[in-house]
Amino acid sequence: MKGWIRLHRKVRDNPVFNDLQLFRLWTICLTEAAHKSYEQPVGRQVVSLEPGQFVTGRFDLHDLYNRGLKRSDKVAAEFTVWRWLQSLEKQGLVSIKSSNKFSIVTVVNWAFYQGDEQINEQQNEQELSIKLATNEQELSIKLATNEQELSTNKNVKNLENEKNDKKNKSTSRNKKPTYPEDSPYFKMAVYLKGKIDSMTASEGLASLTDKANLQSWADDFRKLVELDKQVDKKLIQEVMDWFTSDNFWKRNVLSGEKFRKHFAKMVLDMRNKSAGSKRTGNVNGGKPKPEIVPRSDTDDKVPTDEEFAEMIELAERMQGKKRGDSRV
Repeated sequence: MKGWIRLHRKVRDNPVFNDLQLFRLWTICLTEAAHKSYEQPVGRQVVSLEPGQFVTGRFDLHDLYNRGLKRSDKVAAEFTVWRWLQSLEKQGLVSIKSSNKFSIVTVVNWAFYQGDEQINEQQNEQELSIKLATNEQELSIKLATNEQELSTNKNVKNLENEKNDKKNKSTSRNKKPTYPEDSPYFKMAVYLKGKIDSMTASEGLASLTDKANLQSWADDFRKLVELDKQVDKKLIQEVMDWFTSDNFWKRNVLSGEKFRKHFAKMVLDMRNKSAGSKRTGNVNGGKPKPEIVPRSDTDDKVPTDEEFAEMIELAERMQGKKRGDSRV
C-alpha cells in the first residue's frame, strides 16, 4: 500500500501506546484505511468505502497482524486479534460494522488527524463551539435548578389542585342521574313497586319496599332499556305482571336491580311455562308469544307515555289507594 499517514504526538498519552500488541494493531488500522472514497469488490459485492474505512474479517485481520513477525511473536488464534480490535472500539479509536460476510472498520476522527489543515481548523472550531455550548447548557441547568427549587411549593399546590379537580370530576361522573316523577323510567319503577307490594300483602307480609329508592330503580330501568337494549315495552310490562305470581321469581326479585339482572331468565321461564300450559290444554287466552329484544330502526330507544298508558294508570291508582289508606 502506497502513501503515508500522520501520527500525532499525543498518541503517547494514550494507553494503547504502552501496549505493543494493541499499538501494532492500531498502526495496521491506520495504514489499511482508505485515504479517499472508492469502491472495493468483496466477493460478488461492491462495497463503497469512505476515507478512514477498510474492509476486513477475522481471518484477514489475523493474517495482517502476523505478517512479518517471528514465529515466536505470532498470535495463534484469530479470535485473539479480533478481541483486540474490539478493545480499540471500546476505547473510541475505531468503530466496527459487521455483516455475516465481512466487517467495515472506520478509524474515528480520521479527517481530523489525516485530513488537510482547513478541515482540521473547521473541526477545532466545532470542538470549541461544542465546549461553549456545553458551558452555556451547564449554566442554564444551574439557573433552572434554582428556579425549580423556588417554585417547588407552588408546583406542589398546583398538583394538589389538579388532583382535587380530577376527584371532583370523577365524583360528578359517578353521580347517578335524577328522574322526575313524570319520567317513563320513574313510572316503571312505581309500577314495579306496586306489583311487589300487592304480592307481599297477599302473602301477609309487611311492605318489603318501604325503604326502596325509586330513583335507583328508575336508573335500573333506564339501563335495561338503553344499555341492555330491551326496547320491547310490552314485554317488560308482561314480565312485571307475570313474575309476582311465579313461586320462584316472586321470592328472588324484590327490587329494580334484581328485575334487570334476571330479566332475560324470567322471559325464558315465562315462555317455557306458557308453552307447557299450552301443551297441557291451558291456552293463554290466545295471546301471542312475547318477543325478547326485538330490533327495529323505527323503535324509540326510550319508552313513551302512550305505550305505558295502562301500566301508568295502574301505578297511579296504587299510589292513590295507598294515600287513601293512610288518611283512614
